[in-house]
Amino acid sequence: MTPEEKARRHNEKVLEKCKLGDLLEIPRTGYSHWAVYVGLGDNGCKNVVHVWRRYKDRKPGDRDLCCKNADGSKCDTTIMEQSFWSVVGNSQVKRHNSRSPFTPEEIVKRARSKLCKPYNYSLAKNNCEAFANWCRYGENISRQGDNAIRLGGTVMCMSLMVVVLTIVYLKIKHS
Repeated sequence: MTPEEKARRHNEKVLEKCKLGDLLEIPRTGYSHWAVYVGLGDNGCKNVVHVWRRYKDRKPGDRDLCCKNADGSKCDTTIMEQSFWSVVGNSQVKRHNSRSPFTPEEIVKRARSKLCKPYNYSLAKNNCEAFANWCRYGENISRQGDNAIRLGGTVMCMSLMVVVLTIVYLKIKHS
């Protein structure tokens, strides 16, 4: 079985278990994309709502964005409703459905309330995971964003340490 066939079979099983408002984690290279399962859409497909970045997520055949900024220009990031399959691709999706203060219908309503509106995207704090968590839990939280901030701080501290040690070494060497 090819990796694509294995992912397809896995995702079919996940999709069978999906309930309205479930959060879906879609592993990508170096990060996870997140979406909210919203059930059947106008397109007759089982759909998800997710953060869509025009320059990163656009695929051949995607229509132009339905969202506009206040100045009339196309927005770079918006909330889109698309079929489950077009979003997950060949990734093996993970389903998250821990308890929510909202009913499944309220979660779907919250997700769809942001459709086609500009989204102020930030890799660290206002990303696809934060949007999905806001829909389900009412909290704009991104675990992977927090981890990226911590990692960035660690890298910065280590870089500073290397610079200091290099300076100390050079001073000792030239004395």
